[in-house]
Amino acid sequence: SQVRILALDVDPWSLAPTVNPLVRSPRRVNLWRETVSMGTAPDYTDVREQMVEEGDGGGRLAGAAPRAGKSVLLSNWIVALALDPTAHLHIIDGSAVDFSPVESIADTFVGDPKLKDEEILLAAHATVKKLIAECNRRKPILFQYGTNKLNETISDKHNLGTHWYINDELAAITSVLIGRFKKEVEAFQADLLWLISNGPKYGVFCILATQRPNEKVIPPEMKDLILLRTALYIPSDSGSRAILSQSGTSNRADKLDPNQKGVAISTKAGQYRTHLVEVRDIR
Repeated sequence: SQVRILALDVDPWSLAPTVNPLVRSPRRVNLWRETVSMGTAPDYTDVREQMVEEGDGGGRLAGAAPRAGKSVLLSNWIVALALDPTAHLHIIDGSAVDFSPVESIADTFVGDPKLKDEEILLAAHATVKKLIAECNRRKPILFQYGTNKLNETISDKHNLGTHWYINDELAAITSVLIGRFKKEVEAFQADLLWLISNGPKYGVFCILATQRPNEKVIPPEMKDLILLRTALYIPSDSGSRAILSQSGTSNRADKLDPNQKGVAISTKAGQYRTHLVEVRDIR
């Protein structure tokens, strides 16, 4: 066995955050073929993610305390999606203010500050149902090819772009409402669970985020289906486990420095610092 020791003479997070290369030099992106840069590791190496794989990938879960960098993390994902002309974005902005600048590039956008939480819930559920219907529409197309997984060739031939259900601040329409709208919340969670589990086979993926990570917001059966989970600073061990499901100091988001914005722990990449991307950069 081997042990790798990294010795640094300066705290890498004390330096200015890096710029996302797709913001610095925008270009067309093919998410079927390439990985995207998310930030830098403590040794300054580039941290990259595969957004789309046949029948897998794309499902993402993010948790963070307020002002810890969750919107920046989401923006790093969204900037890559926005530059892939075959990607369709369906954004549910639970806070109703954070992602309004990207409304113009989304196929579906729910985030009017005049909407009540229960109205956002109904609109989010309608969006999930629409995407489930799209999955069912694609089933016979895949059957023609003797496969149950969408690939780039079939996607191009039948103009089947990827779809991305992006729900920021999931707690606003789940745990906050479950006392008054139990039946509606449970129906939404059941359909969302189906989409998380089955959607990737048909090119439909979910990105979920919350500032209040717990099992009421992200039930274990839902979280366990999402392989790529990322936590920025979260003030409690239980909140960290609600996202990462891991123990050990290096895997605890509550041990991160709350003053070091954008530093995250990923189930796949370990600790890294996200590129600085403002929501307005994506337009």
